[in-house]
Amino acid sequence: MQVSFEVYRGSPDGHIVSDTTTRALGPTEVYIEITHSGICASDKYFWNTTQVLGHEGVGIIRLLGSNVTTVKVGDRVGFGYVRKVCGACDNCETGWDQYCRNIRLYGDCDFDVGSFSHGTVWDVSCVFPIPDGYLSEDAAPLICAGATVWNCLSHFGARPTDRVGIIGIGGLGHLAIKIAAEMGCQVVVLSRSDEKKADALQYGAAEFHLLDQIDRSSFQRLNHLLLCGSHMGDLASPHGY
Repeated sequence: MQVSFEVYRGSPDGHIVSDTTTRALGPTEVYIEITHSGICASDKYFWNTTQVLGHEGVGIIRLLGSNVTTVKVGDRVGFGYVRKVCGACDNCETGWDQYCRNIRLYGDCDFDVGSFSHGTVWDVSCVFPIPDGYLSEDAAPLICAGATVWNCLSHFGARPTDRVGIIGIGGLGHLAIKIAAEMGCQVVVLSRSDEKKADALQYGAAEFHLLDQIDRSSFQRLNHLLLCGSHMGDLASPHGY
């Protein structure tokens, strides 16, 4: 079975161009009619390539491969940076499927699909149902940035009442604050600038500290530290930046 759909690619001159992708639907793949897409900062690295852009997609399943049994036509689902995992290697079987030995990743293969499009073909191993009552436009960014910080918090055992430090309040950091706060953690934001203090507290932070003004004699120990910014500085320096 073949499907065709309109896509939007990067180009050598940096312009986004329209194109058509035609793909055969594999046994473990689904065809998704895309309704929403997030925009990730990493998308800019593909603007000057011919990769179909976007990897934070939400849409409706319209066609199923012959071996697909875990979802059905009409389901609303999301998909992200990982295109396929094997489910059988040691990492997959121990809950670390993002390190699958046979992983297929967006941008490394299958350059004719992405979420900046009217449809896509994705392996069912990396397609996730979106709960009823959750807006698609809110769900799309969680497929990448949200999943990134959730993996850190869940896999490394963050628990209610743990003190979770977060550096960087951008696409990753603001979601890390919200998710950790909802988990019952005491969120401690560390920043080089006072400009985002109000945002951090609004997102759920219990404390906000400027890195160069921390009193190390009284600062309470952190159980976890998430580095979510692009510039961390020297955290071991006397000034902490």
